[in-house]
Parts: sequence; structure tokens; C-alpha cells
Amino acid sequence: MLTNFGQHIKTWSDLDAGLASVKNIAPAFYLPCKRLSEGFQSIFNLNLDLAELKTDCQVTGQPALEECCAALGQLIAWREAWKHKT
Repeated sequence: MLTNFGQHIKTWSDLDAGLASVKNIAPAFYLPCKRLSEGFQSIFNLNLDLAELKTDCQVTGQPALEECCAALGQLIAWREAWKHKT
């Protein structure tokens, strides 16, 4: 199920359906998946709180979610570097 959610993130398709599936099948992971989804959706917002976004992505023991967190971490690093250049 979490791998399926990871695919939704990777392909940027129907994130709401992916979240709904997680909520129904693996409710314990709904909140971390929701935060991941929100993080990816907000990464390009100009008024994004990068510190808050970093703390939201803390998932261990689930390879599919760890991969998504790593990708989001790279985007956060890019945003931080971009912020210091402007």
C-alpha cells in the first residue's frame, strides 16, 4: 500500500486517491503520508516554512516513504540554497 502511495508521489497523479487508500488500508500511516503529500504540493510556495516542512518528514522503517522523504529533503535543500541566493 505504501509503495502504491509512493508511486502516486513519483508520478504526481491522483494524490488524493492515494491518500484515501492509505487511510482505508493502513490508517497508522495516513498522517505521515498526508504530510508528505502536502510537502510536495507546497515545496514551490514562495512563503513556505522550510523548517516546519523538514520536521514533518520523519518516517523510518518504511522504504517507500523513506524514499519520498529523501526526495522531498533534496527539494528542501534546493529551496534553502535558492533562498540564500536571492
